[in-house]
Amino acid sequence: LQVERMLTESIEQLERMKDELDELTAGIEADGITEESKEEQAELNEKFDNLKDLLEDLGKKNEELSRPNPMDDTSDLHDEISQDSMDALQELQKNNQESGGSRQQDASGKMEQLGQQLQSMLSAMQQENLAEDIRTLREILDNLIKTSFAQEDLMGEVRAVNIRDPKYVNLIQQQRKISNDLVMIKDS
Repeated sequence: LQVERMLTESIEQLERMKDELDELTAGIEADGITEESKEEQAELNEKFDNLKDLLEDLGKKNEELSRPNPMDDTSDLHDEISQDSMDALQELQKNNQESGGSRQQDASGKMEQLGQQLQSMLSAMQQENLAEDIRTLREILDNLIKTSFAQEDLMGEVRAVNIRDPKYVNLIQQQRKISNDLVMIKDS
């Protein structure tokens, strides 16, 4: 669940950064390169580095799980986005608007691609968790049905046995076992 939460957070951060980068690119195309646009690009580069660290932590946490979720290796894409972003910043610092904008668009496209891959991984995790929940629910229902039938059989036997019969004590013990089984099912 924590891995799923971290992945969702990463996707949201990536989408926000892509939107910010697209806005920055549009602003540069409209107004030209300014010191503010250079600073914004540097901030975006730093934010992406932080996101890369979060994704690495996510991979490590996933590996620590007793049953790790299947996750694609997206490190090459991270590196390409980082490189495009750094190249964009260098071009902006050289006041090369066309090349800088091109690099920003490359980074934005790769961010979108990364977002799609992460979203795909999240969907796969959620489907697997849903399948596991369904299996667990089936087990609970199966146990409940078995216990219910055992309870019915026991009630029939209790009706047929006299209270003074030694078998009656055994039936009461079986009833306690069924009660304990029901408590375990309830806790499930």
